[in-house]
Amino acid sequence: MGRKSERRRWVHRCFFFSLMLVGFACSGDDSSVPPAEIIVTSPLPQTVVWDVVEITVEVENDVPVERVDIFIDDYFLGRDQTEPFQLQWDTNVVPSKTYSDRSHTISINAVDLRGHFIRTEVPVNVRRFTKTNAEGAIIGPPDPNDWCSGEIGLWAYPNPARNTVNFQLGLTQESLVQLEIVDLEGQPVRILIDDEPMSAGQYLIRWEVNRDDVVVPAGMYRAILTTAEAHCYGDIVVVKD
Repeated sequence: MGRKSERRRWVHRCFFFSLMLVGFACSGDDSSVPPAEIIVTSPLPQTVVWDVVEITVEVENDVPVERVDIFIDDYFLGRDQTEPFQLQWDTNVVPSKTYSDRSHTISINAVDLRGHFIRTEVPVNVRRFTKTNAEGAIIGPPDPNDWCSGEIGLWAYPNPARNTVNFQLGLTQESLVQLEIVDLEGQPVRILIDDEPMSAGQYLIRWEVNRDDVVVPAGMYRAILTTAEAHCYGDIVVVKD
């Protein structure tokens, strides 16, 4: 009788020990499961954006994502909880109506269903190819023939040009001024005035197209004038013999 009782106790111990092992195996260890992988498919890094931009975030692996929060620099743009995750960014308003054209960082904060926190960033360059006043209201359309009438003035001659472009710049009040040349993809070519304080008046600024052995290829380029009061642009054609 004693031997049978001992055998039953041994069987019970083995049974409960087996249950413990099965329970541990079934509970799993989420620390070994990788987090979701997210990617910003639009806009791409270092691209030039303007007006309303659609930000699109997609998941690269099969881990479900619960939510995606999108920031422009430190400004919270919004949250989306449905894949593909998308929000619209009005560059004329966010993060500030009077923000100068510059580089901004799109920050993505995501949380997957396992509680992992994922973050990624995409740098972009904002170019406002429109005229705006000091309050940020658009006072002119993005028309290539519009050369900044109103608060500021900008004209270029000769156009087309081979070697030298003369910019006639007019200011109605003292302001910080930037005048730069970019290609039609928004890549910088030359900065002619770099955030310099300038008094009201008329100025003649020259762009030596081929300077210091730096050859500018033939094609169309954009002169962008930015002050605290307004912002506009005009197109220049560079030709070669």
